[in-house]
Amino acid sequence: MKCSYEDKDVSSAAKLLDPSGEGVAGALVLGSGLSSALSDLPTIRELSFSELPGLGASKVPGHAGRVRIAGYEGHPLLLFEGRPHFYEDGDMRRAGYPARLASAMNAPFIVLCSAVGGVTNEAATGSWVFVDDHINLMGKNPLLGVSTDGGPPFVDLAGTYRKELFEELCSRVSGLNLLRGVLAAFSGPTYETPAEVKMSALAGASIVGMSIVPEAVWATFLGVDVVAFGRVVNPAAGLSESRLNHEDVVREGAMAATEAVALIGATLDSLLNKM
Repeated sequence: MKCSYEDKDVSSAAKLLDPSGEGVAGALVLGSGLSSALSDLPTIRELSFSELPGLGASKVPGHAGRVRIAGYEGHPLLLFEGRPHFYEDGDMRRAGYPARLASAMNAPFIVLCSAVGGVTNEAATGSWVFVDDHINLMGKNPLLGVSTDGGPPFVDLAGTYRKELFEELCSRVSGLNLLRGVLAAFSGPTYETPAEVKMSALAGASIVGMSIVPEAVWATFLGVDVVAFGRVVNPAAGLSESRLNHEDVVREGAMAATEAVALIGATLDSLLNKM
């Protein structure tokens, strides 16, 4: 159910991307190393992050910093090649920009993809994890300070993720190592400490990351369905002798581009067929 929330920045951005006001059939966000995974989709319109009101240029290596309206089997999609992060400026409204823009363009769903660290033995490097819940350890609720006509947004997050799609997606991409699990989200930009990783595991998390949660919470608030995937690019801190660095994250993410195409294609087919 869509809520009543005035959002001037993304309303202006929606007009730049979609002057006709026809809207899009869905939205996608591709994170570290995955920005080019859907580059073959035909572009209808393209703008850089810096051209969109309230967003600003991408500051993170491995994020293309582009927003496209792209065609997928006759459907227009809103595609973020890269994403804004909370750790860039501490702004949760900006971190939730993809979901806010998706809502402004009448997208019924948003698919979120991110590079993550594996916490459990099952969530090994190379695995994909279907996020069916999250633990917000970012230090701030994405909707803090947001007000509507009815007051603070007391949003029920129990149904944030489309959990019922997991079994169907497993059958559609049977050759992929697709797991399901809980994401523990930290603010970054530093990686988690080994103690924080142990705490996350005790709390039931399978993966850790620095994104997805702001967009997912904003999407739920705005009535946009959420499907989220984490691509495990390394064992989380303390689980390997290797030191963590962003270059390895981007490189490992880029290696998953072919898998991302298959998984996202299966997800889009499932969601679009249910519209």
